[in-house]
Amino acid sequence: MVADAAQQLVISACYPDPYADIDETLEDDDELLPDSLDCSYACACAVAGGMNWRTAAEVDVEARRSFWLWYLNEAIPSALRG
Repeated sequence: MVADAAQQLVISACYPDPYADIDETLEDDDELLPDSLDCSYACACAVAGGMNWRTAAEVDVEARRSFWLWYLNEAIPSALRG
């Protein structure tokens, strides 16, 4: 899953579709993936082993929580400090 997330991150960075979010012909939000996902969310899903709609028994909830605590308490402040 981590490799898939990394691959999608590179693809999204290299080939973004800036008009995907305003395409009125889309019938399903799944058509917007992966470009519609925030990178931090994709990373949290990779760390947890699944997306939010998976049951707690199917993912590592503690790993997801640890990621978000690190992201909020360390990554963002570090980025803001420059």
